[in-house]
Amino acid sequence: MKPCISLSRTLSFFLVATLAANADVAVMTQGSSDGGASSHLVSFLSGDVVAAPQTLSGTVVGGKADLSGTLKATYNFDKWIANTNQGDSSVYKVLRKAQVDAGGFLVGKVRIRVDVSAVVNSFIEVTVGVGKDSYTIKLYTCVDHRKTTVTETATDLLISQTEGTACAYKVPEAAWSNEGEDVVYTIRK
Repeated sequence: MKPCISLSRTLSFFLVATLAANADVAVMTQGSSDGGASSHLVSFLSGDVVAAPQTLSGTVVGGKADLSGTLKATYNFDKWIANTNQGDSSVYKVLRKAQVDAGGFLVGKVRIRVDVSAVVNSFIEVTVGVGKDSYTIKLYTCVDHRKTTVTETATDLLISQTEGTACAYKVPEAAWSNEGEDVVYTIRK
């Protein structure tokens, strides 16, 4: 039996974690060798996010990346609905219907953060509009479940998140699928 976690406590933890993750952005940008934000090609190779290669802006330096922009992608909501173990899976169902209605993809504002030295800080966060509402999809690896690897080459960062956590929320509604998210992608330096 999986432990029951209060949705409000989980949401509070999630929001605090999100704020903490955002706190390092200024430090990372100041230390970039490319003089600030520049364009970087992001290519999704396999897994629960299907998207054509897209250019995002930000920094990629020293095994770290912090990118943002607009992402057009297809998400594996059926898998995440099947793996929902916390919250309300109807959040995923709303997003799945919006994706079908939009022709099989969603367009949203994205933030991708990668850190080769602390892979648990690597995540993809996308905010999409559905009618008058705004929903956030976040794909990341739990602190206690390190199955993300980041490999740095001379030209790219290769990120592989397996059995990670997918979540979607429109405060106060939320759904989590622990150990239910897989995605492999590259970031061109």
